[in-house]
Amino acid sequence: MSQRTLISIAGSPSDSSRSTLLLNALILRLEAKGVSVRRFSLDSFDPRALLRAQLDDPKNARFIAEARSAEGIVLATPVYKAGYTGALKAIVDLLPPEALQEKFGFGLATAKSRAHLEATAVSFSRLFAFFRVAHEIPAVTLLDDEVFDPRDHTRFSTGAERLLDDRAQAILRALG
Repeated sequence: MSQRTLISIAGSPSDSSRSTLLLNALILRLEAKGVSVRRFSLDSFDPRALLRAQLDDPKNARFIAEARSAEGIVLATPVYKAGYTGALKAIVDLLPPEALQEKFGFGLATAKSRAHLEATAVSFSRLFAFFRVAHEIPAVTLLDDEVFDPRDHTRFSTGAERLLDDRAQAILRALG
């Protein structure tokens, strides 16, 4: 069996954001099943080269190559102004339109308001449609207060755990 690989992008400027913590928990589930995940975040890039979309920058070029060779992509973001973060957009903007064609895509987000739940799913769907991903796994947007167990803010809530388990299984099916 060949190595199953995907890339992940943490779109929050903070390493301790809820969306990044959820992404890391999802990645651990996938790695436990033998999936190789190549992780990217704002820290993976030279800020100047990223904002200028310098495709010949070594870090940017590595990201593009990893995306082209992966079988899918997982995006995670907090919701800012009813959409994904500018950091996530800057990273995704490096990818040529065909880079994700015939792959799977999954979006994971956290939001403060219920009004953002549908908007985020629509944003991910439009993004994946642009890239012509072959299989879009339904996005998950959790409200900030749904992420952690109210009795213990270091553990995910039962609902968050269930959603992570469900989407990890969907990703494994997409990987074959």
